[in-house]
Amino acid sequence: MKTNTLNNNIIVRGYTGSLSLMQTDPSLNTDLFPRFDHNGKDLTIVILSFNRVALTLRLLNSILRCMPGYEGRILIADNGSATEQLTLLEEKIAGMKALRIDLIKYGENRGVAKGRNDAMAYVKTDWVLSLDNDIYLIENPLNAIAKAIRMLGAFYINVPLLKPDGQTVDAYGGDLWIEPYGNRYHISGSSSYQQISKNAFPQKLPFLSTFVYGGASVFYKDHFLKFGGYDTNMFIGFEDTELSLRLYKEGVKVGNAADFCFVHAHDTPVNQQDADAEKIRFSSEAIKNSGEYFQQKHGFIVWQEGIDEWIKTRFKELQLNQGENGQPDNTDIAELTDLKPRFTQEGNGAKFAELEIMKREVQRLQDKIEAMESSKFWTLRKSWFNLRKKLRIANDGYSILDKRAYQKNKRSLSVKDLNSYPYQYDKLMKDIKVNSQSADAVLIFIPFMVVGGAETAILHVIKGFIKNNIPVSIIATDRSYPEMGDTSREFAAVCPDYYFLEDYTDLWNDPDQWKHWKNLTYEIIKSRGINNILISNSSFAYSILKELKTDFPFLQVINPVYSTVGHMIDNIKQEKYIDLTIVENPKVEDYLVTMCQRPATKVLRIENGVDTAMFKKIPGRADQLNNFTIPAGKKIVTFLGRLSDEKGPDIFVEIAARLKEQSHIHFLIAGGGPMAATIIAQIDKYGLQDNVTYIGYANAFEVLSVTDLLVVPSRMDGRPNVVLESLSMGVPVICSDAGGLPWLVSENLHTGFCLNLNSLASFEKAILQLCNDEEQYRKFSVASRKFAEEKLDVSLMQKAYHKVLEKRERMDKKGTLV
Repeated sequence: MKTNTLNNNIIVRGYTGSLSLMQTDPSLNTDLFPRFDHNGKDLTIVILSFNRVALTLRLLNSILRCMPGYEGRILIADNGSATEQLTLLEEKIAGMKALRIDLIKYGENRGVAKGRNDAMAYVKTDWVLSLDNDIYLIENPLNAIAKAIRMLGAFYINVPLLKPDGQTVDAYGGDLWIEPYGNRYHISGSSSYQQISKNAFPQKLPFLSTFVYGGASVFYKDHFLKFGGYDTNMFIGFEDTELSLRLYKEGVKVGNAADFCFVHAHDTPVNQQDADAEKIRFSSEAIKNSGEYFQQKHGFIVWQEGIDEWIKTRFKELQLNQGENGQPDNTDIAELTDLKPRFTQEGNGAKFAELEIMKREVQRLQDKIEAMESSKFWTLRKSWFNLRKKLRIANDGYSILDKRAYQKNKRSLSVKDLNSYPYQYDKLMKDIKVNSQSADAVLIFIPFMVVGGAETAILHVIKGFIKNNIPVSIIATDRSYPEMGDTSREFAAVCPDYYFLEDYTDLWNDPDQWKHWKNLTYEIIKSRGINNILISNSSFAYSILKELKTDFPFLQVINPVYSTVGHMIDNIKQEKYIDLTIVENPKVEDYLVTMCQRPATKVLRIENGVDTAMFKKIPGRADQLNNFTIPAGKKIVTFLGRLSDEKGPDIFVEIAARLKEQSHIHFLIAGGGPMAATIIAQIDKYGLQDNVTYIGYANAFEVLSVTDLLVVPSRMDGRPNVVLESLSMGVPVICSDAGGLPWLVSENLHTGFCLNLNSLASFEKAILQLCNDEEQYRKFSVASRKFAEEKLDVSLMQKAYHKVLEKRERMDKKGTLV
């Protein structure tokens, strides 16, 4: 197959949103590459600032919120902001004592390239995270960055960006693109992937590309400096394209982190100084000058007439003044900064690259994709085995020839052979001591280990089993998603025999991965002596349940369901294979028994519990949480949970907006999730920065310790764990009437108010009632704690689950009662 090559060593790649984004094999890497610590102590976050202080403060607050315990430094390089803007910035920085922030005042606008280069003189760490101030965090990016550096061995790593909605991709990866432009060639840098929903991406691992973003990337400082940094002849515009082109020519790798932790939101200017900054940022003259210099230096066109139209559109979006004929009004640009061309490189005229163009570009891309599909496995596998051979590592059975034979003969193999050839699943078992004497061993299926009520409940169940010497194994389908939190350490600490099925997908390298997941499940059941399986929201477990009960008829299948929607449909479909459905509230119990005609003997209500000994309020209140100040002397009304649509965090902000004038009430949001960016934008929209504090993920006990009222405006819910914890802490709850909430929260029980979401006015009234009436609040607080101690203690839940195993009908391996 021919390769499209330019005469200056530029190779034209296929569409990089395809399989051509080959991921590296971690087994081929060494420990010689510079280390990046997960705590960030060897990292400096460099923020280039020019007026727009509100954006810089938003970014700093997001670092406080999303990177608790960050040990690195923050360097703000100011490019000549107005005096009043700098004064405001300095005042706010002084209050952020948890962050080590240095403010460098250039006193002039040095442009983007020189501004970033000059900042390096003040950086004392090995690594730099370069961020424009119109970006902010919604998750902690340090683990994702460390993973990308470790896997790819790259000195430059892009971080993915989302649009302001927090759901749509703005930039994911970066690549140089070359295309014909008249009788010349145009080069640009843009996202490797299209701007679609982040949930539509199959890519889950770091990958390589060819373009590094100036305002959203990590780089190794020494390499950046030795390579010359940005070309300072370019005041603004195309400086990152120019650097990327030089890196590409020298064969320097550019990597990409995979997790979405950043949002790009360039808001409308709020004052004249901000507007002036935007006129410089989007100055046609300045950007065109940089484009002309780029063309003289490299022979590629980067400036096109269409850029003028794009600038006009940006001016309109940002509500900047326009001159005659709709052109941007740049008459005051010369007064703001010197934008004269600063060419230092002379040439004998532009040297334009020649590009060999394939006649059938679409077919070329298809051939490339198909070639990758057929060769990816073999290329990596061959390299792996060659290295193993040189190191004299014994063959472990996973040979290339075995794989080829398997692919060739798999249709003719018997089911027995298919399940064991060529992989030896027993070698994937954890090296732990197995209690072969127990007849109650349990295998628990969960989708992942995130921060959530269902996960907390299952963790309590596991702790109860372990306390009663019952062996437990866990199968999680996938690793936790960053935006949903990660509780895998908590699970691993309690139950070391856990398996993330997704971790083995690269090993099997087979489209039919669920077949291998099933085979590994069978191995766990046999080697661990499993007699019971418990399915909690696991689509994988539901899908193989029929086969499990056919091949292991002695298994008792226990299925907790938490609401009448969601996985309830799976429970109904698989009813004949489920021995016992456990529900946590009367609403779900009634639905199964009355509506679904489920025999009452196959439904058992076990209410989730809370560790009342742990969740017990102590005197006093902290003045900071996640390094955010908790206002003294105010009533703290809190939302604590996953920021997703069913939990209603947007409704909470609406309620806060209604009570904006109540100066004695402050609203607190703790948690993370897919709606994080939406919530931040909503707070800005209503001007609630002084009324609402969003602190990101935080310890539930610490949050409830500073909380006076918990608000749970769920559109859909079961029996949320946060409500149990809140009541145990003596914190009354104001909630919607979703799921099992009415059985926990009511005015009659004096645990709070359970209201209809159709009337937000009733939420306002209830909040004011408990915030303004100290005697009633004290009564509700005492009653909440008493109710939790008597009805909600976790020991009651754990004993009930243990009895389920004790009372089960025993069967032999053939399913016959014994």
